[in-house]
Amino acid sequence: MTGRGAIPDILLTSISLYYIFILFRDRNFSYLTNYFSLFFIFFCIYGIARSLFSDFIWYSLSEEGAMFYIRYLFFILGSTFLIHQNPKLLKLFFYSLIFSICFLFVDSFIQLLLEKNIFFIKAYSEERISSVMGDEAILGRYLAPISAITLTLYIYKFQIRVFYIFFIIIISLLVIVISGDRAPFLRYVLFLIGLILIIPKDKKKYFFSLTVIFSIAFTFIISIPQVKFRIISDTYDQITQTTPKFMPYSKHYEEHFLSAYKMGMDNFIFGQGPNTFEKKCGYEKFIVTFRSCTQHPHNFYWQLFAENGVIGLSFILIFYLYVMFRFFNLIIFSSKEIKKEKSYFFKCSTALMILCFLFPIIPNMSFYNNWNNIFLYIMISMLLFAWKFFKYK
Repeated sequence: MTGRGAIPDILLTSISLYYIFILFRDRNFSYLTNYFSLFFIFFCIYGIARSLFSDFIWYSLSEEGAMFYIRYLFFILGSTFLIHQNPKLLKLFFYSLIFSICFLFVDSFIQLLLEKNIFFIKAYSEERISSVMGDEAILGRYLAPISAITLTLYIYKFQIRVFYIFFIIIISLLVIVISGDRAPFLRYVLFLIGLILIIPKDKKKYFFSLTVIFSIAFTFIISIPQVKFRIISDTYDQITQTTPKFMPYSKHYEEHFLSAYKMGMDNFIFGQGPNTFEKKCGYEKFIVTFRSCTQHPHNFYWQLFAENGVIGLSFILIFYLYVMFRFFNLIIFSSKEIKKEKSYFFKCSTALMILCFLFPIIPNMSFYNNWNNIFLYIMISMLLFAWKFFKYK
């Protein structure tokens, strides 16, 4: 709950360094030769090599770029190792997340009603409540992934009670709504709908509860003018301007995508160099409109194509398609008995989280953004733990 401050960096660095220490202490490097680890290492090597041949070598390497991207692999390995060594950590993690969600619910509604939160911090704007995030409009981007993780952990680790599922969903969804973060809102809704396919029991009760929740959320949205404007009116105006119409992004973002497309086509195989969109989008041959140049194109897939070419893009596409294949393979071919097991739900739900988080046509933050990537790689850590990719002793 600290915005993009030091705590996420400390968490990432601590777990990564811890696992590096474990590697050298035990002198067991077999986990680095796992298929996923090798895949990740090849991506990092390619990114560094491409940076060395970019027009902005140091910027491409160091400014949240390719040089230290390998730290996310050590974060994944460290996280899965810790969970394996102490499975109770998942419950502790759940309790910390549910506390965070409840606190943000109370704090955000105080800010909505009184214009300041309990720490006297003003909202980002009238249409966008930001709670403790202050002048950073990232409350929904924080809450959507942690809410999906919280629901997954609750159903996996606890006796299922529909009331508690209802409680988690309703308070998290309402806060995401008043945050005005529409892309995280859409991802979270997709995740909640997807749970209908995989929840181990009480599917009818869950479906009914979800219908009630969406009805409450819709009533809430249309009851508050500034929320209605942001979520309905402004969204409708923006999605009707896209080509084709009704895409889940604005015309402004579409212009970023087109600029990224021009960059990728300019160097189809290798791209312009990791993390260089901001440096290159001002070049005349890449300009689409006066608004098309920004820090990043707000989409992982377009960013990787622009900066790393079709080779870089292939890594995320292969990973996404693999997770999708495993997800639908589990749903279609698992027996009724297996579908009643919580391990089945955990495997499917962790995959569903990633499929929603990386949904190709929904806007993202930068692929190299540390704060954003912590959520992604926590989900991937849970996925790899659920799928038993690493055979820890």
